[in-house]
Amino acid sequence: MQNLTDEQAELMASYSSSDTSLPSVTVTADQNYNDGNYNYWDYSPGGGLIGGGGYTDNGPGCSKHTSAPPPATPKNVDLEKLRDLVQHLANDMGAQPYFKTNEQGAFIIREASEELRVTTIQVGGPNGVQYGAQLNAGDVIVASLHSHTPADGSITALPSNEHNHVDGGPGDTVDAARLMKEGTIDPGALYYIVDAATRGTYEYIWPTSDVSIVGSNIATDTVPCG
Repeated sequence: MQNLTDEQAELMASYSSSDTSLPSVTVTADQNYNDGNYNYWDYSPGGGLIGGGGYTDNGPGCSKHTSAPPPATPKNVDLEKLRDLVQHLANDMGAQPYFKTNEQGAFIIREASEELRVTTIQVGGPNGVQYGAQLNAGDVIVASLHSHTPADGSITALPSNEHNHVDGGPGDTVDAARLMKEGTIDPGALYYIVDAATRGTYEYIWPTSDVSIVGSNIATDTVPCG
């Protein structure tokens, strides 16, 4: 994990996506980032921190994910708990009346204490969303998730790229690679697409190049614990 400088400690790392076929993600670093055009709400399970048992336990109703682990995962993060947290967020997104018309996005951060923190889910328009993460010293982003609205003729479960961005923009993969270079992302960070067309939550390693194979759907891969 890379320690942040004092200047980086105040960094607002933010995403924006905008297109009409597959959403793109454009990375900016704007300390004064504030998107006043969109509504958003706080999502803070357990007071905003997910530590200890997270959403996975051995009690009644316990379930576990069966998808094979990706080739890389974030350091000092339990994959099962991370997947549970991601799906909990995805369920919240899917419960909104504008799920199929407005994109939504959020980051998951590992704090210096190694607990996980969820950023505010932010809501965009039909073809784009901006979402940010205020990083303190020792914080690192371990996962990103954002939703894709349905688009005829497109596989919206995949991260977008520079070849299918309707406006010729870089797409998810190019900008994800750019953010990785900024040093605010864990090298094993995971990337999730919440697809409104299929209501699936698709898991990818951080996409620094074009992706053509749909990832594991963690929304449908659970079985009872035991």
